[in-house]
Parts: sequence; structure tokens; C-alpha cells
Amino acid sequence: MLSIPLNQFQAGAKDIRIYKEKYLQQLLKAVYENEAMDVYDYTAAIYTKESDVFLNLKSWVNELVKNKLVRYVDEQKTTIQITNFCKYYL
Repeated sequence: MLSIPLNQFQAGAKDIRIYKEKYLQQLLKAVYENEAMDVYDYTAAIYTKESDVFLNLKSWVNELVKNKLVRYVDEQKTTIQITNFCKYYL
């Protein structure tokens, strides 16, 4: 599994946008391969709960939903599924 180096991200990298984009691409690929996935379980397996990725996760996933790349498939809004639009994107 590809993952962003944790020490670089938590060390306060100057441009968080780069890591955000890399993480979201990694997340989209994982969702594509698994059809549906709990984003918190996936992220917790890679990062600590105190990491910047975990702290920003909700807003980042909401951006993916807003851009119609994924959709929530549960009421708690923790499990996402890739949209047909995103299948063409990948």
C-alpha cells in the first residue's frame, strides 16, 4: 500500500496541499479497489489520531463528496463509495 511518509507530514511540511492531494489520491484508489470503505478505519490504520491528516479528514472527504467523486453510503457519513464519474477520473 502506498502511504504518505508520516514523519514528513507531521513534521509540519510547508505545503499541506501536496500531502492532501497525495492522501486523497491514495484514498480514492483504495475506495476504487474495495467498492466501499470506512474512511476513518482506513486512515487510522496509516496515521495516528493526532496527525494532521486525521484531523482534516472530514473536511477533505466532504470536498470529494462535493466534487461528486465519492458519496456517503451510511447515515453516519463514515463510509464512502466511488461514483461513476470518479471511475472515469481514475
